[in-house]
This record gives sequence, C-alpha cells and structure tokens, in this order.
Amino acid sequence: MFLSPEEICWHDPTGCLDQIKEINPQCSLTEVTHCPVKKTLSNIYPGLHDFFIDGCRVHETPPLCGYLQILLQLSTVTLPSQAANAVFQVFLKWSDGLKSGLLSPEDIIYLKEHLMKINCAVLPTEYDKWISLHPSFGLVCWSDNLKLWKQFKHFDKIEFLYFSKLSEDEKQILRTKVSVLMQTIGIPALSQM
Repeated sequence: MFLSPEEICWHDPTGCLDQIKEINPQCSLTEVTHCPVKKTLSNIYPGLHDFFIDGCRVHETPPLCGYLQILLQLSTVTLPSQAANAVFQVFLKWSDGLKSGLLSPEDIIYLKEHLMKINCAVLPTEYDKWISLHPSFGLVCWSDNLKLWKQFKHFDKIEFLYFSKLSEDEKQILRTKVSVLMQTIGIPALSQM
C-alpha cells in the first residue's frame, strides 16, 4: 500500500495511534478517514529511520494540531478512563509546543475553536465520559486542590478532567507545564474559578 508522507509518521510518543490500533485492530487504514496520520513506521521498519525521515520526508511524529483529530479517533474506540493518560501525553506535547513556539498563536486559536464544538468531545472526565468545552457540558476545569474538589465534585454542570492516576512527577508536570496550556485554551484550575 502506498501512502503519502502526510498519512504516516515515524512514531507517536503519546501512544495514541498504537492504542487506537490495539483496541480496534480490524480497523483498516482506509476506514480511519478522520485521522490525518494513520500509520507509524518505526515498528514495521525499525532500521530505516533515516531513509523515511531524511529521504522520504516523513514526519518524526504527528503534527501538533493533528493530535486533535487523533484524539477524536481515539474517543470513538475507547473509554475515557482507558485513554486518559494518552490525552495527558497529548496535552504535554501541546504544552511543550506552546513553550517552544512550535504551537503558534493560530494553532492555539484552532485548538480552542475546535474544543468548543459539541462534537469535539476529546476531554476525559472523572465520571468516565468524553466532553468538549462546549457550554452544554457545563464548566470544565481540572482539580488542583483536594479540599475544593471534595466540596464541588457532586455539583451539576462542573466537569473535572481526568488524566488517569498520575505519578508524583506527572502531577508536578500538570501543575507547572500542562496547566499553562490549559489556561491558554480555556480550562481553568478549580482554585482559579
């Protein structure tokens, strides 16, 4: 099968594409029409990295904004609790892109606009449902304060993002790096509401 460089990448460090394939192995490449990157090459041709990257100009990883479509595909094949850590890894990639400048102001606008759409439910919640930032889902935030979370966790129309059981290092990354991205795209910390 011949694919264009836009349809493939060398590898996906977030694990999203592998998770999609693992959960839905019968899904053929032609059926995954919503996903701009459909196939990783590192596990098929492990010794041909330079050939594909330098010679064929295949992307090392999926484009940053392409992860939104990948998350949409992932949300159709798995439960939020199963994909929560993969979503965290995507947020971390976006956060690194924001800090380095690889994620441009136009890219941020693109992400915000799409995450506001009701049919772009790619955010996992503590109650194991996919949501977007559309107002019909209520107020979306992340918990940075256990005491406040206990106080508000049963309120209607407040949704708490869930990124799986994070290690202490990942919790620190959430507070210092990922929180900046979330605030930029309109997801406040509970203590800031």
